[in-house]
Amino acid sequence: MAAVVSVAEEHGVRVREPVVLKDSFNLRIHLRPAPVVARVPPVTALGRPRPEKVLRREPDAWLRDPSGATR
Repeated sequence: MAAVVSVAEEHGVRVREPVVLKDSFNLRIHLRPAPVVARVPPVTALGRPRPEKVLRREPDAWLRDPSGATR
């Protein structure tokens, strides 16, 4: 969870009370008090030689275009 909070804060999202909403194939964490839910695909990341690059790609894309229109 610390990694998710760290990446969010690097992007200017203030996180004080992260709460796990769902812990299954994709971990979902509400980054309270921000109105943001992070999705972490742990299985995908573990199979990569540089998982931090994969885990950073999605939040970067969402912050550029939250509508998802460019993905």
